[in-house]
Amino acid sequence: MDDNTRAVLDTISEAEDKKDDPTTFTTSNGVVFKVNPVSPLLVMEAKSRLPLPKPPKILVEDKETYEENLHDPEYNRQLQEYQYRIAQTTNAILIVRGTTLISVPPAIESADDEGWAEDIEMFGELEIPPVGSRKRYFLWVKYVALPMLSDWQGLLGKVMEAGGQTLEADVAVAAESFRGDEEGDINPGLRIASENGRGN
Repeated sequence: MDDNTRAVLDTISEAEDKKDDPTTFTTSNGVVFKVNPVSPLLVMEAKSRLPLPKPPKILVEDKETYEENLHDPEYNRQLQEYQYRIAQTTNAILIVRGTTLISVPPAIESADDEGWAEDIEMFGELEIPPVGSRKRYFLWVKYVALPMLSDWQGLLGKVMEAGGQTLEADVAVAAESFRGDEEGDINPGLRIASENGRGN
């Protein structure tokens, strides 16, 4: 057995050993992360800085008063955009603050590699931050490390569990917001629930 084959098999073995470790998460392509608790206060603070759109008011003639028009198309568009930004912001905090990279299989590009970065810059028209930056790490996780929706759900769930919290039932929709900017979808925000089931 040549050294390259042995190295690949060793990596797979190590990844399998970590699957049952509550402090780690192994993706479907073999990338292994250590998970860390994230303060919900940081998430709440970041969300509070995003301006909530206000519905326009219309005159209700029979009442002779102005009332909010919650069905206004432009307001609903702004509300969807707000919910999307909430989901993206929450997900970014959970990934950047809640994960530490342990290992990457040889077949998977690392965050420092330029191939994936060039592809994202070309096809996604995004400027990739320099090597070593937290922003580059997040984009690498988003576009390379977690290829399946189940990977997003699993990793986000592990991070939340590490902090003693749970992801609500709509985690699948929220996790898809990672792909929203590629597909043009606007998805509801990722809601954080405390252990008693009430959102923070």
